[in-house]
Amino acid sequence: MARIIQIITLFILSLLMMSSSCDKGTEGCTDNSLCDYQGDGIEDENCACNYDKDAIIDDGSCNYPEENFDCAGNCIETWDCFGTCSGLAIVDNCEICCGGLTEIECVIDGACPECTAGEELGCFGCDTNEIIYDCAGICGGMAFTDDCNQCVGGLTDSKTFVNAEIEDEIENCHYYDQLVGTCQENWALDCSGECFGEAIEDACEICVGGDSNEIGQSWRINIIVMATLRSQYDLPLDPDTNYVVIGAFMNASDGWNTYQGECPNNESNNVCYSDIVYNPEGPNPNYTRFYFPHPEWENDIPASYNTTDIKQDIRANDLHMLFSEGIIWEAKLESEPPSNVIDSLYFEFIYLENIETCQIALKINGEELEIDPFENKMEMQVDFNGTIPIEIKVSEICFQ
Repeated sequence: MARIIQIITLFILSLLMMSSSCDKGTEGCTDNSLCDYQGDGIEDENCACNYDKDAIIDDGSCNYPEENFDCAGNCIETWDCFGTCSGLAIVDNCEICCGGLTEIECVIDGACPECTAGEELGCFGCDTNEIIYDCAGICGGMAFTDDCNQCVGGLTDSKTFVNAEIEDEIENCHYYDQLVGTCQENWALDCSGECFGEAIEDACEICVGGDSNEIGQSWRINIIVMATLRSQYDLPLDPDTNYVVIGAFMNASDGWNTYQGECPNNESNNVCYSDIVYNPEGPNPNYTRFYFPHPEWENDIPASYNTTDIKQDIRANDLHMLFSEGIIWEAKLESEPPSNVIDSLYFEFIYLENIETCQIALKINGEELEIDPFENKMEMQVDFNGTIPIEIKVSEICFQ
């Protein structure tokens, strides 16, 4: 009997331990109410500084910022001359910081104080030390004008750097380089005027992305290739035409995408910005296959498609990559059967959106070629059977 009681006790204890283990991580701060920390009338951050989106049960641990501050301790109002966030201290007619928390009575209409021997009139009144306003207007503050003639430090939230020791947290986009003795101003300013911003100029010199008013538009380009072939018996074959589509979309990733939703430009089909698989049994020509191989997508593409060859490859709308290094697609053109020989290729690039111009570069079988952005077509001679690797790079794109 004692043995049975022992077994039952151990069973109950194991159940309690399992329950405790299952509940782990479900408690926390659940207050998801929003606050306007930017002061622009838009509620954009959680009021509770430690809100846990994964918490189910509120454990009473929510903590909130002090009044007039955000969770990072930044003043979201203005500093008064006493250095109080959203304070009531003002500068009176005698240039003295008064009122608010200063305990100094303001002189609005009256005589300014006359200091006794040994005292000087500063922004806090008569004292043995003349206390003055810093460059940010704070009485006795620590802000100072740096070698770039800008007010930094103290309560300005701006920093100054010397000897080119620059950190990403710099907010005033300048530093004084003592090594060369010059002020480097706006060195990290983007085209929208934001320091360390993400906005960038496109090929039409329009500032897009980041905090600019322009959003990088989605785009697609239809690439048509016509191959002239001859058979293994050196007999001419009819020209064969294939096409692929490349592009970028703000809701897409660089992996497998099946975007469902309305397409821009009033297109009716809802897969205009999806990746589309190559259908070998479709109305494609018999002599060549033109596609993007993506074996790394094997676990993402539904098995029913039975292929990782892609006909339409849509990427993330990475503006910085597009304007700096360019976006690259790796494609293949195969002769069918492989014994057929491809004599020449003709490429045509058709803009499916309102693209004004872009730079397209091809690398075909190791040979680098550049397409005239206003011509959008090219013809070349090859002598190849089997598979031809084709690299397509798009850069410097801009829109009408």
